[in-house]
Amino acid sequence: MLELDIPGYGALALEHLVLDVNGTIADGGELLPGVAEALAALRGVLRPVAVTADTHGTAGALGETLGIEVRIIASGWEAGDKLSVVQELGADAVVAIGNGANDALVLKACAVGICGRVPRHHQAGSPGKGAGLKQLQASSRLDCAPSVGRGQVLPSSRFSSIR
Repeated sequence: MLELDIPGYGALALEHLVLDVNGTIADGGELLPGVAEALAALRGVLRPVAVTADTHGTAGALGETLGIEVRIIASGWEAGDKLSVVQELGADAVVAIGNGANDALVLKACAVGICGRVPRHHQAGSPGKGAGLKQLQASSRLDCAPSVGRGQVLPSSRFSSIR
């Protein structure tokens, strides 16, 4: 568990890290550099759960490589299915990281929502990929400063110490 006492907001008791897969921890089905090490550093602090429609068919292998739970959801209503996972885990105990249109509901619903940067080839001009207005409004801004407590933005001066 990660306990944070944020001045001007209050205390958070975080237990789960919900992760989008494509564009957040993987690109084209391949694990992004540094993800395995970052998740290993969180072991025992937050329980990672990757949620994906498994577009590239590699989610099971990524889960095994990382030693984390992977929940595969059906294509079509990913946003609602991801939100259901967060609600099942208890939204007040969830940190979520995502970058796509189907992550906006999750980023707004959880205790801490982080809109992550996306690989350059997934940005403007790639249909269906890249952080957009809904994700930024649900979290806070594209440079990964989190929103805390259902859309309340945590100033980046306070964010720098949360790692």
